[in-house]
Amino acid sequence: MRVFISLLISLAFVSCSTDAEGMVDDRNDDEITNEDDDGNVNDNGVVGEVSFETAVNDSDFDAIEKEYEISVFTTSNGDELQIDINSATANISETNLSQELSLVRSDFYLRELEDDLIAFHTWKSDLTGIGSYSKNLNTGEVTINSNYCLLPTNENRAVSLYTGNTYKLFFIHSTFDIPFTSEQYFVTLYDRNSGECKELALDPNPSSQQISLGIQFQIISDTILALLYVTGADLKPVVTLVNLNDLQILGSKTFNRFTYGTFLENSFLAIRMDSGFVFEEYSLEDFSLMAMSSKNNLPELTYGLYNNEIVLDQLPFTRFFNEAQDYQFQPAIYDLSRDEVIEGNAPFLELLSENLMTTLGTQPVFPVYKVDVENRNIILGYDRNDGSNTGGVLFTNFDGDIYKVLELNYIPEELVIRSVN
Repeated sequence: MRVFISLLISLAFVSCSTDAEGMVDDRNDDEITNEDDDGNVNDNGVVGEVSFETAVNDSDFDAIEKEYEISVFTTSNGDELQIDINSATANISETNLSQELSLVRSDFYLRELEDDLIAFHTWKSDLTGIGSYSKNLNTGEVTINSNYCLLPTNENRAVSLYTGNTYKLFFIHSTFDIPFTSEQYFVTLYDRNSGECKELALDPNPSSQQISLGIQFQIISDTILALLYVTGADLKPVVTLVNLNDLQILGSKTFNRFTYGTFLENSFLAIRMDSGFVFEEYSLEDFSLMAMSSKNNLPELTYGLYNNEIVLDQLPFTRFFNEAQDYQFQPAIYDLSRDEVIEGNAPFLELLSENLMTTLGTQPVFPVYKVDVENRNIILGYDRNDGSNTGGVLFTNFDGDIYKVLELNYIPEELVIRSVN
């Protein structure tokens, strides 16, 4: 998930995703029709039920230790670093990305991971210069784009975020009046092959308070971008799908109580609260409602958009444990076909940290993690938490079995699983 100032928006919508264990929807699944989020019935016929393949009974599933190729990203002395790790051989190699990409920082600067790309976007406060520096993690190919789609400097404009893929770059920006009376948000698209720029005004337009509430986005494929933001005085969540070929809006949906969005093979899955959780499947072609059903045993989800998350009908998510004082947010896995949390039903990170005292001589904290759903393993980036400003990577599972600990001279800030063998 890519987020622009998302902390406040997570807090604003936490009431929409309270713990739903034990909650029961007073409608049976087979009674749910094509009623929309506002209680209006669509006139295009009854929709089906969101269905998932029945998973094999895996109550006795044992996590399988695998060989992982991962990349860790962090900063040191102002430089961006890529640290490639093989879990089986414990081989660690370090690349200074600032030097490899000839990275030049400016007034504003951000790092982002999108599929196979690590990218850095930098721009000046007066919008007179921008740069995007990207590297394909699989091929090592480096691409640098400078001063593309420059905005008019004689207008009041502000840039919110940048992202892109192998073929296109885009950024979200707004125009505003001084004194402030109105604000309009736009998406600008840059085609890396043709050099062409296109601009799209968002409709519905994000709330004028958007700058403090955040915009989230995911590039679903080479051709579709999804945006999540709030609109109107009541700050209702909106999901908008944009065609990246012609920069046209495929469709938008305004929700009352949107909680979580992810993507199936050919559709968008929205999850919202309604006496339990309601799953709604939408077409990626026109955002029409295709299917709908309810789930009662899914705990609260972190508000936002997520990509490539569902594996074998199993969804990794961050679970909140109020009783876990130091580790309230912990990884878990929910099985959609069984409506059941199958891993992470109890907090375990604090005990894991205590068990590492023998190995590390300190109790670490875990700022980042990735879950290998298929093999039920977790890769944790850790901070030694002893003032040394160093950390490492831990390979483990939901039972707290420690496969391997690899110490680094840095604290991991982001990590990505590149291959599993």
